[in-house]
Amino acid sequence: MTRVLMRPKRLEHLYFACEYSPNHQGSATSPLSPSSLVLRHAPRTRLTVLLLRGQAMSQHQDFQSFMKARQHAASAYVSGNAAPLARVVAHASPATFMGPGGGTVQGADAVWSRYEHDAQLFEPGSTSEFEILDMAAGDTVAYWTGYQKAQAHMKGQEKTIPMTLRVTEVFRLEGDAWKLVHRHADPLAEPGAKKP
Repeated sequence: MTRVLMRPKRLEHLYFACEYSPNHQGSATSPLSPSSLVLRHAPRTRLTVLLLRGQAMSQHQDFQSFMKARQHAASAYVSGNAAPLARVVAHASPATFMGPGGGTVQGADAVWSRYEHDAQLFEPGSTSEFEILDMAAGDTVAYWTGYQKAQAHMKGQEKTIPMTLRVTEVFRLEGDAWKLVHRHADPLAEPGAKKP
């Protein structure tokens, strides 16, 4: 079945999407994302046929699977193990990191060095989970945004430290693998909380 965008001859401004096949009348459906479509024009029928690129759809599915590995890497990281993260971060620039302590680290080597250093601040037994508010993937770029919630055992601290971070991460497709190229994380402030 092919998805089409129909453009009535006398209503050039009106667009709507439907399912279409030669032997079956389609049904209305939601608008399609222009970034995931290929345009083909059919002059006789005055229909602009929009074919979903199979690659874009598979990339989104692959990214969903990849996010499981990303969450595993985050859990290992807060227990002091940066090795799983090494497999998902970009080791070629550009790359950036904006951490909870402020400031910006630029360049793949500098970012990875910072990740390695910060992982050593944690001790085994910590936990981490992502609460994903939004997530999407295109042909070569993907992202997720939401919260990272952790119960952290920090070196030199007797008590477990609860953490909730607002997080946005951006990924680049390198070959057939997604790589983390940008992370922005800062502490979640309660609404109405006064700044020091």
